[in-house]
Amino acid sequence: MHFKHSPKDSPGLLLWQLCTIWSRKINQLLKQFNITHVQFVILANIKWLTLSKQLVTQVLIANLSKIDPVVISNVLKTLESKQLVKRKTSKDTRFKEVKLTKEGLDLLALAISEVETFDTDFFKDCPDLISFNKGITSLLQSN
Repeated sequence: MHFKHSPKDSPGLLLWQLCTIWSRKINQLLKQFNITHVQFVILANIKWLTLSKQLVTQVLIANLSKIDPVVISNVLKTLESKQLVKRKTSKDTRFKEVKLTKEGLDLLALAISEVETFDTDFFKDCPDLISFNKGITSLLQSN
C-alpha cells in the first residue's frame, strides 16, 4: 500500500474537505429561504428542465441532479407541502409531471441570485475556474 506523503496530495480528501465546507456554507445561506441545498438543487433542476421544454418528471430530475430517485420523491413531497411545486398525472400516466408553483418560481429567483453571488465569492481564489469546471465535468461524465 502506498500512502500519500501529505493530505494535500490526496485529491479525494481535498475534494471531500472542499465539499464539506461548501455544503455547510450553502446550507447556512439557504436557511433564509427555509430550504435545504438538496431542495434548492431540485427546484433549480425543475426550472432548467422546464426551460428546455421537457416534460419534467422525477426520473429526469434524478438524472440531471445525480440524486437517488427515492430521495427526489421524498424531497418533492416536502416541496409540495411548502407549496413550491405541484405534481400531477401527465398524458403518459406512468409519470407525474412536476411543475414549479408561482411561490416556487419567486423563491427560486431570489435564491439563485444569492447562490450565484455566494459561488462567485467562494471560488474567487480558484486560479482557473474554467479548467476547474471542465475537470469536474469530465469526472462526472466518466463516473
